[in-house]
Amino acid sequence: MTKLKIFISLIIFALSCSVVFAAPHELKIQYDDNRDMPQEHTVLQGSVTQIQELPSGMYGMWQVKGTLLETNDYARYAPHSNDIWVLRKDGNFVTLMNPQNGASATITVTAVEDNTATFTRGVKTYISKDSEQVTLTLQGDTFYGTDLIVNQESNYGIMQTSVARYRINGVKISGETLYKPKTNIKFQF
Repeated sequence: MTKLKIFISLIIFALSCSVVFAAPHELKIQYDDNRDMPQEHTVLQGSVTQIQELPSGMYGMWQVKGTLLETNDYARYAPHSNDIWVLRKDGNFVTLMNPQNGASATITVTAVEDNTATFTRGVKTYISKDSEQVTLTLQGDTFYGTDLIVNQESNYGIMQTSVARYRINGVKISGETLYKPKTNIKFQF
């Protein structure tokens, strides 16, 4: 019976490794260590030192729509998403919040070139590691890009990895660049 369990575990492991297509090895995530966090706790929290600054137009509140491009776990990831993101700077940290579900994560800005920025976040518990890499290109009060989500979870001692890549589009709801007049308007009272 024990040999059968080991054999089945090896088959499951081999299958899960063979279908993980989008978990890039070069994805370098600094994980927040939340080992004391209860398992049912779903709010992302952390504190990662900021490496670079986002383009100023990315800060603010955004309506973000996502379309699933590829995954190895269709039961876990929705084909479409519609979220509110708030990107803000808190001292030396950049925070991404979702007021709809209360999630909040301090992110690491890893690359900025012109109006394109890449940032990551990672959370680790005793039985799981969640990481995300977002690349956004800003165009006025809209952005487009991709969101790569990788979840590694221990299930009966076997690490299972699920991956999803979304195409995302955002429209600014509020923030510093929502409206900038071309000329100064003077009011007389």
